[in-house]
Amino acid sequence: MSARHFIKQETKYVCEWPKTGEQNPKILHNFFCEQTGDHGRLQIIQGIDQAAKSGALSSGPAGGRGEDVMRVTKVVHLLMSFGMGFLAIREVGHANHAATSGTVSLTGDLADRLELFVTEEPGYNHLDLAVNATDVLIATIRERSNNKRGYTVILESANAVADSVNVARFKGALGNPDRLSYSIRYGGKGVTLGGAVGTGRAIVTDSNSKTTGQGLLRNLAISYSGGSVFLAPDTYSDTIRVTIADK
Repeated sequence: MSARHFIKQETKYVCEWPKTGEQNPKILHNFFCEQTGDHGRLQIIQGIDQAAKSGALSSGPAGGRGEDVMRVTKVVHLLMSFGMGFLAIREVGHANHAATSGTVSLTGDLADRLELFVTEEPGYNHLDLAVNATDVLIATIRERSNNKRGYTVILESANAVADSVNVARFKGALGNPDRLSYSIRYGGKGVTLGGAVGTGRAIVTDSNSKTTGQGLLRNLAISYSGGSVFLAPDTYSDTIRVTIADK
């Protein structure tokens, strides 16, 4: 082993030759090692002249290959080769060790998606109420939800709710007593107002699962018999409200 090796790290160490038990009480400061070649060889680089000149790292008393071993306490748990001898270094404190594998944990978040898109059909607000009409398409509604527990859609007639009746109907201006009742079909099925959700309302979709990404399309259509009711001249209207909710 060479009589001069350079050492660097923020710790204090005591050298000991295990064959004879002889200790060198010299203090070694600043120990640093770096892997530099084949077969796991490590080279001590960069050090302090004072430690080198003190002979703290000179060859031990036994002086042969395999016997020329010096132990330095409170350092990394490594075996370093220096020419004809080996320097055994034992760790007491903590050290960083290079790993042969590693993991990366990937995570992502997705918010609740609960959406209702309403597309009105041409003429929905200019209906001819003087005739009989069947399944007049008023709007197309797209329901979309990513809740795996499902969702519900509730439909209501604003006039039916206001009048506390379970019949959707057109009304004129205040003071006009004339009414024109109409029926509703949602997604091809007839809608019956009333029940658990209250007067003038109905559950039109009751799903126990999420939709596809494209959602579900529902046609909203109405039928009325304006030809059999002689209405006074006025502007008649009603508002159909559709609401989607998670279960």
